[in-house]
This record gives sequence, structure tokens and C-alpha cells, in this order.
Amino acid sequence: MRAFGAVFVVLSGCSALIPEPVSCESVCRAPLVCVQGMCQISEQQTVDAGSLEAGLPLLDGAAPSVDAGLPALDSGLLVDAGPQAIVPICGNQELEPGEDCDDGNDSDDDDCMACRWPTSASGGHRQSCLRVKNSLYCAGANTKGQLGDGSQEAREGFVQVPGNFIDVASMAEANCAVDELGAVLCWGDCAHGALGNGAIEGCQVQTQPVAVPGVSGAVQVVGGDWFACARLANGTVWCWGHNTRGSLGRGDNATSPVPAPVSGLTGVLKISAGGYHVCALDGLGAVYCWGQGELGQLGNDAVEDSVRPLRVDLPPVVQIASGGYQNCAIDRDKRLWCWGDNSFGQLGIGTDAPLKSTAQQVQLQAGVRPSQLFGGNRVSCLRDEQGSVWCAGKNDHSQLGQGPGDQRSYFSRIPDLTVSWFGSGSRSQTVFAATNPRQFMAWGSNQNGQLGVLDRADREQPTCIAVGPTQACP
Repeated sequence: MRAFGAVFVVLSGCSALIPEPVSCESVCRAPLVCVQGMCQISEQQTVDAGSLEAGLPLLDGAAPSVDAGLPALDSGLLVDAGPQAIVPICGNQELEPGEDCDDGNDSDDDDCMACRWPTSASGGHRQSCLRVKNSLYCAGANTKGQLGDGSQEAREGFVQVPGNFIDVASMAEANCAVDELGAVLCWGDCAHGALGNGAIEGCQVQTQPVAVPGVSGAVQVVGGDWFACARLANGTVWCWGHNTRGSLGRGDNATSPVPAPVSGLTGVLKISAGGYHVCALDGLGAVYCWGQGELGQLGNDAVEDSVRPLRVDLPPVVQIASGGYQNCAIDRDKRLWCWGDNSFGQLGIGTDAPLKSTAQQVQLQAGVRPSQLFGGNRVSCLRDEQGSVWCAGKNDHSQLGQGPGDQRSYFSRIPDLTVSWFGSGSRSQTVFAATNPRQFMAWGSNQNGQLGVLDRADREQPTCIAVGPTQACP
């Protein structure tokens, strides 16, 4: 494995990046030892997170495993966490801050490569994209070049976007992706500076990925309606595009066609975006949100916008997800919390009260422990520890995965479905999932062919889809 301008830290078989100029000797503390420039734990040792000294620098990177062509660990040691510090350990079957998955082993050659899911999905208003390992495929509408294949021809099947990528996000009519070297590339509709390339007045659509200048070391990207944000390996967040609701988090409402850092935000392990708001999870388990707030989506007991990050009153959190106008989070005790718009019951709290401006604990069925979240356009879903999928909210396109019917104000399980991963975009009414053994499924809205099933009929229940040359349906 090669790295560019970084030092690797090995944690029980997993690796993370310390951005230069931090030295190995300055961060390796018991039980870690410095060996040939790397902090290491011997195979015979186990790590008690509470035994690590607090105050270690943030380790949060997704630099590529260049030799294998696969994304590396997206992990993080926590900053000044005191006795609550959690060091993500690859292979312990616990989803910890900084991990996208943990399948119980530290192998880089299976469905959970280096504790980072080899799959991610995104959906805009009329298009969807699905990343399989480092290959990216898109389907659906293409009038603005949002499929990234160099054309403006709509596709009802997936077409490959040129390049190698570790993450993808969709906006209304555009997409952005992080490549294996940490650069962010965007394509599609350039309105409101959404592509981050400096163009805004009289700009031209981009039918192939174009680099966003000024952003490097990116490990994650998210998209709202007309803006995008990237999380960097150093724990900062940079945003660009539409900003009349304060979505860029930089202290003003001026739209910007170039990236700028979010004010006062550091040590970030995960970000999520809704239509016009963004939330961030830091290394201490704290959640901050900014942007549009009129539906309570900032979680600060108010219904107004904020141009700067505001902390949400929550216990320490390990995972967040945002839908169009709502958010959900999983805390360290595997409890589910949701807040924001609830006009279709998408918070899953048993009522369709219009909104909740503070985080509400969601009562799930006995024994259900959430492990992954997804927020869509007025729908929220979770995957539990047994791989079952539960959804709540709007169902006009069968996005709850259980056939046509009324909206649901509680999380209801999709029958006969066990998945290892699922996801889509915050403004999307489609959902993608991977089953075991790996096979891709999709359901929900397909009016523009965005499910990639070679037609434009909605799918009322999970349906197998073929993605790329090696993925086929029985």
C-alpha cells in the first residue's frame, strides 16, 4: 500500500492517515508503539479505548490503497475525548465513530474492505448514481449531463462514469464524487455555482467530471439541492454553491461558486445534507447542523435558518443521516433519534405532527438495534443489526419498499429482505441495497429510469438490478 504525503497508523489490522507534518513519535502512546514510522499494535494485543490517553490528534482519512485500487479506512482517533474516547477497531463488529462498516474481521478482501463500505449511492431529483468498489455508475435523466458519460442522453440502465472513486453525492441536477486521490469532481447543471468550479453566470453544463479547485484530501462528499460539501482528512468541511438559506455554513447568505470552509468546525468524522441544510458529527459524538431551519431540521428548538453550525442536544452519537428536511442519528447505546419535518411521518415517532425542532427518541420494536441510517425525500430508513430494513414516511412511489399504500408514521420492516448495505440521496425517492451474497436491489420512484432497470415503471418492492459488467440478476 502506498500513501501520498501521509503517515499510516495501523490499528489491529486497519490503517488510517495522519496528515503531515505530524510525526509517528509524537502520537504513538501506549499501547501503540512506533515501528518504522508507523504506530502499531501487535497481533497479540487488544485495545481498551479507555486506556488510550485523550488528546490524540485527529486521524481521519480515506487515502486510497493505490496498489489494490480500493478505498482505505475512513477512521479517526478522537480529539480531547477524555474517558469517553473511542478508537475505531476494525473487525470487532461494532460500528464506531469514523467507521462506515465493520463485518467482524480485518480483511481487505471481502465485502467490508478496510472497514469502509465498498458501495455508496446517491440520488438527485431525476438521476441516481451507485458506486461499486471504485467504479461509478449513473442512470436516469441526463438533460444537464448529470450522468457524467459525456452525453445528454437519458439512460434507463446504468452507464459508467470515467474515473476511480471512493464516494459520490447528488444534487438536484448534478453530482459530485471523491476520487481515489482525494480530489472532488463534479458534473451536470452548473446553476448557483453547484459544480464549485468558479462558474455561475452564463455557465455551461458539464457532461463529464470536472475537478473542484482548492479542495484536496477529501474523504466524503454530500449534496443538497444546489450546493455540495466535502469533508477533508484533516476534519474540516468545505462547501460551495447555493447559499440563500445559509447552507454553506460560513456566516453569510452569499452564494459561492468556489469552496470555502465551514465556520468554526473541526474534528469532523461524518457529514450529511438535506435539501438546504447540513449536519456534521465530530469525534466527540457531538452533532452540529446549519442552513435551512424553518421545519426544525437544525434541532435547536427553533424554526429559523442559521448561517453557522449549531449544536443539537443529543447524547454522544455514532452515526447521522439527513433527508430532504429531516435528520436521524444513532447514539452509542444504539438508540435512534430523529428531528425536523414530520409532515409524512418520516421521523417514525408514531404521529404526523408537522415538525419536531428538537431530537426525539424513536421507539422501535423490541430487540431492534439500528446499525445504518438513510434519509430520503420525506422518508427515513434504518438497517438493523440483523440486516432487516425498516422505513417510515411518504409512500407515493412505494419508497417504503412494501408496495403501494398510505404513509407510515412508524418504522415498518420490509419483509423477506436482508441486506448488508443500503442508501440513496436526501432528495431521492429511490432506495438501493446490497444483499448477501452481494446482489443489488432497488425500489421506489423510477419515472426517469433512475433505478437502472431498463424501463420507467416504479418498483413497489425490492427488485434485482444489474450494475456494471460483473453484476447480474438471476
